Amino acid sequence: MSLRNNLANKNYFTIIIYLLVACVISLFFVGYLLFNAIEIQGKELFSILEDSDLRYLRETIGKARYHVRNGALYAGDICLGDGTKEKANQDLFKNYTAVTGANCFVYMRCSDDGLGWCKDSSEIMGGYNESHYICVCDSMGQGSEKSFVGRKFSKERAELIEAKGFFSFPYDYLDNGEIVNGVMRARAVLDITTNKIIAIVVVTRNINTKQLSVERLGIHIAFGILIIIVIITSSLAFLLSLHTDRLRKIINYLSKIDNGVLPDEPLKLSDKGTMKDVEEAVNRMVDSLKYNKRVSEELELAKGIQTNMIPKNFDKFNKRKEFDLFGEMRPAKEVGGDFYDFFMLDKKHLGLVIADVSGKGVPAAMLMAVAKTLIRNFALMKLSIDDVFKKTNNLICGNDETNMFITAFIGSLNLETGVLQYVNAGHNLPLIFNKEKIEFANIKTGVVLGVIENYEYKTGELEIKPGDKLLLYTDGVTECKNDKNGFFGDSRFKDLIKKNTDYDPKALINSVYDELKAFADTTEQSDDITMLCVEYKQKYKS
Repeated sequence: MSLRNNLANKNYFTIIIYLLVACVISLFFVGYLLFNAIEIQGKELFSILEDSDLRYLRETIGKARYHVRNGALYAGDICLGDGTKEKANQDLFKNYTAVTGANCFVYMRCSDDGLGWCKDSSEIMGGYNESHYICVCDSMGQGSEKSFVGRKFSKERAELIEAKGFFSFPYDYLDNGEIVNGVMRARAVLDITTNKIIAIVVVTRNINTKQLSVERLGIHIAFGILIIIVIITSSLAFLLSLHTDRLRKIINYLSKIDNGVLPDEPLKLSDKGTMKDVEEAVNRMVDSLKYNKRVSEELELAKGIQTNMIPKNFDKFNKRKEFDLFGEMRPAKEVGGDFYDFFMLDKKHLGLVIADVSGKGVPAAMLMAVAKTLIRNFALMKLSIDDVFKKTNNLICGNDETNMFITAFIGSLNLETGVLQYVNAGHNLPLIFNKEKIEFANIKTGVVLGVIENYEYKTGELEIKPGDKLLLYTDGVTECKNDKNGFFGDSRFKDLIKKNTDYDPKALINSVYDELKAFADTTEQSDDITMLCVEYKQKYKS
């Protein structure tokens, strides 16, 4: 009897060892897959950013009207520089650099007679032959201490770009003993009169090999937890294997899930009984995990984009004496399709934007990010606000295959006169009010963005007086519902604002959110709620 027990114990011990060895092998295999997935994710992220750079060169920079006047390079009316550090103009690229992290440079062709190509790129030459290029401006402002003339584009690459019109190539350099890899994309631009190549626009981006260090650290921690779980699971698997083959099959199936691998095939069901119910529940759980994983990845990407895109720098703007502003966007789900934006077009013009993308979820959030970037970039390029909407509309019409559209409002408030120039693309009528009166602005409107290509948007004007407030909002405010299927409505919204006209923009918007929350009670919010309010305090004095 004792020998029999010893043999049995020996067999049990051997089985446990085999189970632990199998779990360790599985652990390393899962680790390899996870690390490989992170590398692929990093490459895919960089590919997305590269596509953004290509679109930027093609759609934005490639369409600028370049010409040379008095030895300086111009993009439209904007002087980019003449090769000296004093006249280098970074404004054309600052916003793109701030949003995406890419660096932008402009090299102007120099046809002065003089010295040949310099072998030492650090040496500043006094003259240049045909095909030489000199850096007139860059987004980082890191020119030579003596002048920008010292920075030249290589002859071989310049000839490739001139021949092809567009060229992309990798590069690397040594930084603190580490090799940094990157990619450079360049586009030749033409003189609007002679149609000859006069400059090269370059966008560069480094591939940061350390950008996934946080994720790797998280995986190491997860491995420690996973090892503990694997040991516990293995022990349970051994005990349960003494009972039934069906139960052992389910445990093996669950062990794969526990190790982070979601099976492709569902668990085969028993003919009848309790085990069949358990197997059906496991299959439903796997389907739910697969769906949640996919949704989580999409939402995480969209949420990160949206967080970075919505401006929050109210304090910087509210230091000005002419106005006070505040805005907030509260999505109905994890991500939303609403957005607002504000920026100074120059010292005395304040730009205001609010928009609502049709649809919900990740597709709406991604279109929101694209539309906001396009509108801001075009506005800061000193285009008229009707041209801003026209160009944005054409790009969305040509690239959006989801049939989504955008209602939007853009305004340029002249702080010196109080005149608000606006373009309304099918958006809600703004509210203008002060302590004596409140009204929905009687403005003309155009077609929503993303529906009719080459649509001509019309600019209108409103007079805003010192002491007036302008409130822009999306339809999530007036269409907020309660459990009785009633809408908040324009009338209730107007009455609420009327009671709080003396509030500053931040307090006013917070009061509206509080009222909407009380109105909806337990009813789940069905649409994003976004508001942007500006109070015109006094006229600009130069």
